Amino acid sequence: MDPNPILFDLSGAYSSLSILGTLALLSGVSYLLYHFGVLGWVVNQLSRGIRWAIRVGFNAWEGSLSWADWHVFLLVSIGLITLGAATVSFAPPVALICSLVVMFMGVTACLAYMSIDLERYEVERGYKAVHNPLPGQEPAPRLAKYGHQVGVLMLIASTVAMLGGFALLNHGLYESIGENWYKVHEDGVAFDDFLTYTLLNLLRVVDVLDLASSRQMLRVSFVRPVEWPATSLIVVFRSFFTLVLLQQIFASVRQGRLLTETITDFWNPHEPIQQRARTALPQYGAAAISPLLMSLRSVIGLTKEQREQLPQILAAIGPSTVPALLRFLHDPHEHVRAI
Repeated sequence: MDPNPILFDLSGAYSSLSILGTLALLSGVSYLLYHFGVLGWVVNQLSRGIRWAIRVGFNAWEGSLSWADWHVFLLVSIGLITLGAATVSFAPPVALICSLVVMFMGVTACLAYMSIDLERYEVERGYKAVHNPLPGQEPAPRLAKYGHQVGVLMLIASTVAMLGGFALLNHGLYESIGENWYKVHEDGVAFDDFLTYTLLNLLRVVDVLDLASSRQMLRVSFVRPVEWPATSLIVVFRSFFTLVLLQQIFASVRQGRLLTETITDFWNPHEPIQQRARTALPQYGAAAISPLLMSLRSVIGLTKEQREQLPQILAAIGPSTVPALLRFLHDPHEHVRAI
């Protein structure tokens, strides 16, 4: 008798038809769930859960790590990872504690970035403002307070912390309670093996290496998960990074498109369109300064109204314009220097 019976066995002569039938059945069930509103409710609840997690993550970051700029954050993370890697062989609990602290830092900083990015989008849409809100708008305190601090460099630093922390977590589990969770090469393992394991699984390079090995092109040994706890950890880790990647792709696309279109509307000859853009541009904050000033390079001549309106837009953005304006004082284009 098979000690590990398979719950659903779709192998055999009709295996392909069984798979196609299962997919068709799932499609039908999905349509019924959509038709009766169940699927929409699930998506709505999932969206609310994600926003709740982002809000909680921001609050945790603000209460514990908002004092650290990205370079301090990165140095502390690397220091804890180094400490954990140095003690994992003789003191696995210390390594596990270090890994959990570093992963907490990475996750909360990443969620804080997502929270501020969502608020930045609301500012771009005109629902909020970082300075001098118009009637009907709400202030954007998170963006105003931490927008300069939590940028792309902080996102990169949090990614480094999460990668190193996750590798250290797996190494600590291997050295303590999870030795049978992983398949390792005969010469033993070190922290760099688990860091490689993290990167290979995150980037799905494992599939490429398996293909090269099957074609007798390459022989390489690396850590693999063999028990469900290790597999579950890597699945959750990949899912989180996929969520962050998708959020950043959507945010980059919509942010670039909205700002570009608004600047284009500002140069529109029709007064109503120009007025709407003139009102909307200050709500983008400091992000609008460089694209707006660079758009002057393609303008042949400025009207009297435009010469008056551009400084007013920059003044409405607030003091955050000063560093960018100083950089443009020596621009080769006369219009840019004049404004």
